[in-house]
Amino acid sequence: MKHLKDLQLSIIASYGNGHQEFIDMLVYEDDLVDEQTLIENIKSNLDKCNSLSLLNLCKLSLCWVYQNKNRYNAQQRRFPVIQQVVNQNGKYFFNKGELDV
Repeated sequence: MKHLKDLQLSIIASYGNGHQEFIDMLVYEDDLVDEQTLIENIKSNLDKCNSLSLLNLCKLSLCWVYQNKNRYNAQQRRFPVIQQVVNQNGKYFFNKGELDV
């Protein structure tokens, strides 16, 4: 897995009990295959770093953090999922831990 140096993802995970969790995640090429892969990898990271049940997950708010706008633009062209997240306003909603489409 190759880490994308100038790109990170800031995540707010909101749970049904009102609890929120804030994490920053390094982004790897394998994370950016498609939206489903990205969301599953985020959920996997959340599952590893907290004791809250993913069944109570109700929303993920995602924000791309980049150091170099030119590299971001190049990565956005290379990985369409970056723009797909932007098109969703970075918001993904869940019902009983499953993505609500």
